[in-house]
Amino acid sequence: DPRVKTAAAGLAQQFEMSVALYDGISEAQRALQELRALRGQIKKMQDAAVEARRPAEVLETIAVFDKKAAALEGGAGGPGGAGAAGAQMGGPMGGPMGPGAAGSQDTLAGIGSSLGSLMSTLQASDTAPTSQLAAAVAERLKALQTLVDKLKSLKTRELASLNDMLKVATL
Repeated sequence: DPRVKTAAAGLAQQFEMSVALYDGISEAQRALQELRALRGQIKKMQDAAVEARRPAEVLETIAVFDKKAAALEGGAGGPGGAGAAGAQMGGPMGGPMGPGAAGSQDTLAGIGSSLGSLMSTLQASDTAPTSQLAAAVAERLKALQTLVDKLKSLKTRELASLNDMLKVATL
């Protein structure tokens, strides 16, 4: 388009960031679906434990695992949600609760929103990304990787421990 005055290198950087954000959004959605399926299984196991009148320690262990999973899942628009991306960039959606702010915690539900907001900002014009936007994208993608690593840990170490306890409790 002859109206676009941005150098090819700037447009290539915008394209690369867009692809990285798209892949990140897809990964966040996949991880969120995986976690929600796991929590559904845990809920069934919890109901079975109550029905079978298993000891309180069994119910407590299941509840603790589910609480960790719920914290990782989060809710849409919560900490790490759409407002976090704007706060990171100093944009209009920004507020006092950006990533790393006191009391904030990234979640799988919120990270997809923040990545989507960054994608919208990036695609708003045919210009090279600013250094602030590039830094925000890198930070949010790093936060996504941390969340995915936490999910892997939850599914491997902590779920294995829960399964061992449930086998002993014959559930």
